[in-house]
Amino acid sequence: MEIYRVVFETVIQSHLAQYCNADPTFYKNVTQTVPNSQIPDESWYEVKGHETDSPWQQYNQLKKWDRADEQFVRNIRLQKLVSAPSWEEIPDPHAGS
Repeated sequence: MEIYRVVFETVIQSHLAQYCNADPTFYKNVTQTVPNSQIPDESWYEVKGHETDSPWQQYNQLKKWDRADEQFVRNIRLQKLVSAPSWEEIPDPHAGS
């Protein structure tokens, strides 16, 4: 069985209010008002997803949001476990489409 993880960047929680219509720690139904492409690099941090043998649903959803420039995600990458603790990048199956 092959093991994968999805790695991506998201906005630091304490920075989210700068890019929304309300402070997301206090309000529901918050709307992103600044596209991901306009959020500065210092507001992002890397997240390593959980290990799974079926990463496709999460990976595809994150890629969809990234292409739409929304939902505070960018730099989505898929990695496969080579042998603990080594991971290798998997080429983006959506590249070129």
